[in-house]
Amino acid sequence: MKQRNNLIPWIAAILLLAVSLSVRAQNVSFNNERLTLKQAFEKIESVSNYKIAYNASQLDVNKQVVLNQKNKTVTQVIEDLLSDTSCTYELKGTQIVIVPKRVNNSASSKITIKGKVVDESGEGVIGASILEKGTSNGVITDFDGNFTISADAKSTLVFSYIGFQTIEKMASPNMNITLFEDKQVLDEVVVVGYGVQKKRD
Repeated sequence: MKQRNNLIPWIAAILLLAVSLSVRAQNVSFNNERLTLKQAFEKIESVSNYKIAYNASQLDVNKQVVLNQKNKTVTQVIEDLLSDTSCTYELKGTQIVIVPKRVNNSASSKITIKGKVVDESGEGVIGASILEKGTSNGVITDFDGNFTISADAKSTLVFSYIGFQTIEKMASPNMNITLFEDKQVLDEVVVVGYGVQKKRD
């Protein structure tokens, strides 16, 4: 008797799995039917065991679509219907939930930017600062005025060097920047052997 009772949970689990697999494997066919997306969802529900849930504020359910799939699974039909929308789906048992596509804004928006910073005479500026605006991401130019920085593709780069006017430019893969002397700053600053300080000091 005890052995029979121990078998009941296993039998129930197998039956549930069988039902789940039969639902997932269920194929449907449509014959070139022109409907709204909402009507298409209702049609799919009427010929399958699935229920479709969606938020009308996230998906245009009045959009015109064509149901013309032959012997396809329900999820394949849903994929077809959502292919040119900003939504995808999540399968939860026999419920299909329409959700917005997740957008990855991390690594994909980063670009590598290379360039050179020169002065008005065309000489490379050594130690000029290049900073991604609004962040702590920055580099300085080498002995020839060259630099390489990884930054957001839509960011603004700030180029600066003491005695020169600061320049802000939208990021692009190749950037060659000319810095111009800031006469006002040069009048206030004098270079000494051990650094930079104001004239009055």
